[in-house]
Amino acid sequence: GGWKGAIPQPKNGPCGVLAVVHGLVLAEQHTRQVEDIEVDVDSLTKVIFGILKRCLPEPGAPIRLVQPADGGNYSPTAGISVADFSSLDVAMAEIQRRGEAFQRPGGVIDLVYSAVFTRGIDLVRQ
Repeated sequence: GGWKGAIPQPKNGPCGVLAVVHGLVLAEQHTRQVEDIEVDVDSLTKVIFGILKRCLPEPGAPIRLVQPADGGNYSPTAGISVADFSSLDVAMAEIQRRGEAFQRPGGVIDLVYSAVFTRGIDLVRQ
């Protein structure tokens, strides 16, 4: 039994990102008893949307969702697919659609890449 995290860690991190995601999932349910905490796709997608919304460089900028072009191939030479969503409602719907993908191995990488592309590489480097 016990609590299960929102995004698994099948290998070596990135631990900081996993800690933030799990902390935010727990924060949303801080008034519950530990045994009553429910970590599901809905709680995860709500947190992912919130993270990416915070990454927006300015109002009206698109949320960019990134994933491997060749599903599950995270090698350094693999291509990526980037989808822009100017509507926050449409972005949330797409994040919900991809919810289970964020829970698979590599899902945390999709989140990190999405955050960097949403914020913009130049702003991340500052």
